[in-house]
Amino acid sequence: MAFLWIFDSVSLVAYAPLVLYLWAWRHRHCSTGCSVHGGQRCTSPGLFPLPPTRLPERRSLARVSVGPGNRTAARHGRSGRDLGGATDRRAILGGGLIAAGILTLTSGHGGGQASGSPKAAAYAVMTGAFIAAYTVWDKQAVSALLVNPVLYSWGTTLGRVLLLTPRVVTRPTEIASTWRLHRAEAIGVGVLSPLAYILVLVALVSTPVSYVAPAREIGILVVVLMGARWLTEPDVTRRWVAAVIMVVGIALLAVQ
Repeated sequence: MAFLWIFDSVSLVAYAPLVLYLWAWRHRHCSTGCSVHGGQRCTSPGLFPLPPTRLPERRSLARVSVGPGNRTAARHGRSGRDLGGATDRRAILGGGLIAAGILTLTSGHGGGQASGSPKAAAYAVMTGAFIAAYTVWDKQAVSALLVNPVLYSWGTTLGRVLLLTPRVVTRPTEIASTWRLHRAEAIGVGVLSPLAYILVLVALVSTPVSYVAPAREIGILVVVLMGARWLTEPDVTRRWVAAVIMVVGIALLAVQ
């Protein structure tokens, strides 16, 4: 939890000058986004006993599930259309293939008995629900409400820091130790993680969320390639099969 708080704090400082430059009256819409983003942070590793090998699967499937859910919303009024919910069968198939690739990629991990823990499963479901909620709301904020993506990202980061601060301030030793041992990592994540999501928000301005949410999982493909190439991780065949499935799914989304 200390690391989450530290790199979010680094993000606030790193992007503060740009935010001050871009500040606009629509900043008030960040409040809803920071609530659901903060809720997802509060169900993240370090706050509950969930095996880390299961997290990519739960988080990624949540994002992929936004596509079909948004398609349903599109059938029931203007808000669905504002979210870009007119999803055809190729988009649904593409999202399904990405989900299948994620399952193939993570199915070989031995999570042990802990992976079947009801408490861990409950937290995983909560995390997925928050991710799906903030993905849809983020689309609404930057597309329908026209909030600047940089301002929105900074505002939600501020909300997460405020939500985590009451729990973190009681652990000064852990904060100091984490900063001393992982300072470079915290700075790297604090700068690059918001930048990556700002790019996602920019895409959401003009692209249906049902396309952007599954396509975000191309990051898992990159990790697979890096793990096989530089970390010499085992079970390379299964990883490549999963990667190919995900590439086909992303290609189906790209041809929309």
